[in-house]
Amino acid sequence: MFPSILVLIQNLASSTSSSDEELNDEIDFETDDSAFDEDIGFIAAQEEEEEGPKKRKISINTPTNTANMRHKIKNALYSALLHYWDLSDGEVFLACLLDPKCKKLRFATISQRREAEATLHTKYNDAKSLYQFSITSFTKYFSSNENQNNQRSQIY
Repeated sequence: MFPSILVLIQNLASSTSSSDEELNDEIDFETDDSAFDEDIGFIAAQEEEEEGPKKRKISINTPTNTANMRHKIKNALYSALLHYWDLSDGEVFLACLLDPKCKKLRFATISQRREAEATLHTKYNDAKSLYQFSITSFTKYFSSNENQNNQRSQIY
């Protein structure tokens, strides 16, 4: 899934411009409001009886402003992908590196491949040292308990 997301981001990045940064700032990811609410005409809602999601009816008699709508949709999609998929984290490629279908990371740059491999080596060495530490502490604990049990049995 990540290779597809990365290709989408790269394709959308080429179609956005620096003036689109202003549009990206207008999108609020914390609410259910759409990025295109100002372009759509809504019918005035009656009193809301429930505290659920807003039920709004679109006015089909009012024409919708579709000028540059395709461009706005691309910008909204691009900013949403950047918001929900953090590409700066080196661990995002680990799942792809371990997946047999895309483990060669053909979609990534050479530096991203090297960073992913280095991150995998680091994670592996950390897990290996943690495992060895837990095994040694486990064996020390049981060997000390066996010595205490042997000493007690000798006293009686």
